[in-house]
Amino acid sequence: MDDFDFDEWAELYRRDPEGFEARRHAMLAIELAKAGPQAAAARDALRRLEAELQGKGDFERIETSLA
Repeated sequence: MDDFDFDEWAELYRRDPEGFEARRHAMLAIELAKAGPQAAAARDALRRLEAELQGKGDFERIETSLA
């Protein structure tokens, strides 16, 4: 991600949370693909975290991510 625009992402989250999640997933997939096979551990960790976060609200997601 060369030009991350926090305000753009925040606005997308406010108006379209599902669109935000789709974009977030796509960006993570692109960045992990760029890293190649050596990113296998990161992909596995992300998969586990995403499974743990599923169905949680914003506050719970933050708490889980920080733990």
